[in-house]
Formats: sequence, C-alpha cells, structure tokens
Amino acid sequence: NRLTQTQWQTLLLARYINALKEQKPQPILQGEVGIAKYSYLADKLFQANSGFQYQQHNFGPYDPAISKRLALRKYFKKTGDKKFKVYDLTKAGIKLIQGTNVDFSEADAAMEDLTEVFSKFKKGKAHKLELMASVCWQMEKLKSADSKKIWKGFKGWKIAGRKEKHKAEVFTEAEVKSCVNFIKQRKWNKKLI
Repeated sequence: NRLTQTQWQTLLLARYINALKEQKPQPILQGEVGIAKYSYLADKLFQANSGFQYQQHNFGPYDPAISKRLALRKYFKKTGDKKFKVYDLTKAGIKLIQGTNVDFSEADAAMEDLTEVFSKFKKGKAHKLELMASVCWQMEKLKSADSKKIWKGFKGWKIAGRKEKHKAEVFTEAEVKSCVNFIKQRKWNKKLI
C-alpha cells in the first residue's frame, strides 16, 4: 500500500515529535514552528522527502500544511502552558509510528544527527534552531555559503509580529558566520547549494 502525501507527512511529524520526546536526560517538546524547522532541516540536509513546500516565514522556513497535519487530534495533542504550546503524541499517534513498515532511515538519521547537534545547548536551543534553519534557507535561496551574503539576506528578511524588524536584529553577524562555518564543516552546504 502506497501512502498518500498527507499520511507520509503525518507519519514523519509523529516520528520527529517522538524522537524529540525520547531525548535524554530531558525530553525536547516543540511547538509547531520548532517542529517545522526540524522537518525543513531533515528534508534539506538528510533527504527525508516530506513533500512540504516551505516558504520564508517570520521564524524560519515553514509550510502551512504542517499546521493541518498537527491538527489531526487523533494523533497529536497540545500540551504546555498558555504562553507556549508544545506537541506530543496521543496513544493513537504512538501506535501509528510503531505499526508501520515504512522506511524511515533518512528521517531517523536526520533526527539522530540534529538532536545530537542541538542537545549540546543547555540554553537557547530554540534560538540556535531558528538560526540554523534560517541560515540554511538563505544558503539555499542565495545559492551561496558566503556568510556576508547570508547576513545581507538576513537584513532583507522582514519579520512581522516580533519586536525585531528583520532577521539581522534577531541574530548577530558573528552568529551567522559561526553557523555558516559549522554547516561547512559538516559539508551540509553542498546539499543546499
């Protein structure tokens, strides 16, 4: 049986949430936008092939279809407080990822590598995740791993609904350069350009 794109995307998102939840010593639960960033990075750096059509968004690459998939209350539930909602799996969501014989090797490798990268940060994981996804987005769009060009792209990346007016007010030029160097060390730039 071939999966529909909606089924595949739902399975991947459930798989990502589960991988984050299983992190030790502390589970990482993400909101919708954080999950979208992991999905984007899994697609672009590890060829997870979700089929999401990412667009430039205030907080990084995003596809509104992610919201539709996460709205499937049969599989996903929101937890957290009024200020910050995070996603977890329902019992049916757990069964969904356990009861399938689909090859998730790329997605699983992506989450293993990405969670290892971000687990190093005791504080500021969300900031670093947004930085990584945003730098990767700029590399992909500009077809360049030049940190000065990416920084210039951040100055032109207008954002709404935040106190900052553009990405260059969210991140420093040194953060962008450091992130670009990290991406180059892992040779991820070759997958984006």
